[in-house]
Amino acid sequence: MTLRNATDLARLLLARADAQPGRVAYRFTQSDPGACDELTHADLASRVAGMASFLRARCEPGTRVALIFDHGPEFVTAFFACAWAALVAVPLPPPRGPFDTAHVARIRRLLESAAPGLVLTTGKLAALLRICGLEEARWPASSIDELAPVDPAACPPVASRPEMLIQFSSGSTGDPRGVLLTHANLLANSEAIRQAFEHDEESVGVSWLPHFHDMGLVGGVLQPLYAGFPVTLMASGDFVRRPLRWLSLVSELGATTSGGPTFAYAHCCKRIRPDEVAGLSLHRWRVAFCGAEPVDDQVFAAFARRFASAGFDPGSFVPCYGLAEASLLVSAHRRGAALQKRQASQSDPAAGAGHARPVVGCGEAASGVRVAIFHPERAEVLPDDHVGEVCVAGPSVSPGYWRDGAMLPGASVRHPVDGESWLRTGDLGFLLDGSLYISGRLKDVIKIGGKTTHALDIEAAMQDCDSRLNGGASVAVQVWSPEGGELVLVQEMPRDGASPEGEPVSRKLYACVVERFGIRPAIVVVVRAGAVPRTTSGKVRRVACGQPLQVFPGKHVLESYPSKWSAP
Repeated sequence: MTLRNATDLARLLLARADAQPGRVAYRFTQSDPGACDELTHADLASRVAGMASFLRARCEPGTRVALIFDHGPEFVTAFFACAWAALVAVPLPPPRGPFDTAHVARIRRLLESAAPGLVLTTGKLAALLRICGLEEARWPASSIDELAPVDPAACPPVASRPEMLIQFSSGSTGDPRGVLLTHANLLANSEAIRQAFEHDEESVGVSWLPHFHDMGLVGGVLQPLYAGFPVTLMASGDFVRRPLRWLSLVSELGATTSGGPTFAYAHCCKRIRPDEVAGLSLHRWRVAFCGAEPVDDQVFAAFARRFASAGFDPGSFVPCYGLAEASLLVSAHRRGAALQKRQASQSDPAAGAGHARPVVGCGEAASGVRVAIFHPERAEVLPDDHVGEVCVAGPSVSPGYWRDGAMLPGASVRHPVDGESWLRTGDLGFLLDGSLYISGRLKDVIKIGGKTTHALDIEAAMQDCDSRLNGGASVAVQVWSPEGGELVLVQEMPRDGASPEGEPVSRKLYACVVERFGIRPAIVVVVRAGAVPRTTSGKVRRVACGQPLQVFPGKHVLESYPSKWSAP
């Protein structure tokens, strides 16, 4: 078995264990900053074989297995054990406790949709699942705490099946959907990422991204094994609480590749003090990728200024675009090239006349991936520099969705010339000089009173309304009432900012939106820091903000305007 002809993830791991048995594959940080667990390729293969033996005695090939784990080696072992035993892995977030009822309800919905034959977890989390009422006879939980390693030769991988993974989307625009991915999808996208980021066996990775999301799983766990370089994984909560830990790891390990959404770079600028920057060395950081939410070049500029003295190279920024339905990566900016920024006017078939704003290019389509811009309502490919729906094709694209125990086809549009089926992403964008620019989402186009604009335009105006609002989420969402469409605005105050004096923030935002867009909001609600609902990957859940006086408890609401309003 060689790496070149590995046809599934189990055989990829086996080939790595044969070729580089003693090389560290994964490091896992602990709560103690100095502590770290390590797994070599050989260690991982023997642990995986032991767990696969356990699974094969309990599950038929093709069984869906929910993986509920905290940060640590247990998840990585369980994931590859599913590949080894020809099972379908379903990574899910762990519960935080019985009092977080919304999160518990979300996990229940995911379990009901996936309908797993088994739940793999640790003894500690198994007890928590029972306390939260999440362990049921239809999805029994099994603890893997006592499983012993096994010689891979004594338990070789079984013949693989095409399906490998059900990856639930983050749910930023509605209920999460289970994206079904095959071994071929994941291997094709891993090669696309390797080429786009120029990874090789000399690369060094650091990731804090959650393992139950596509960027953390495909980019943080699979990519290092595929390209053959070591990666250090840290808990996402550790990054959120103290972002210095992320950059300290990049510094100490001489990491060449690491990244996250835009908010991660902004979080570092806000929470890392100048005297702490002095202890960092970021000279080897070559690929600082950024995706999962709109790319903000102002955040890039602020980060580059803040960490210039630590040796950070602004040319390391790699804006990229992707989604779970394409495994992960669709396009990426070429490292070292100047960032491309264009005005994205919403004068297009989806959004009508609106206000132009600058958007950052996300680079050329990755290897094997094809991108086209379609008219949102017709099977018509639009020319360059015309905004439409981003559609994707290629070997990385999922065959469909899994929901409530059955596979459903993905939304697609057929190319008018060759009849090929293209995945509809729901994102708006345009192509120019070979680079893809993302300008928003179809679902976030706002049409009220004959006026059409985009939520991102309104949210940008809200941020510009007062500099002291920077850092707090701004949300614009259209809701429906018997009278028709209405605009709801929610503004989160930043953690380190005081409420602006003088005119109430809500009135100021109201006047700003009326003046800039000619739309009168039904209500503007200002809430405390941290109150705006987000997905587990940190993206704002706009739809959940549509009924603010119902979603936000009274203690979180600082002010609203108009003061009398009932949610539709």
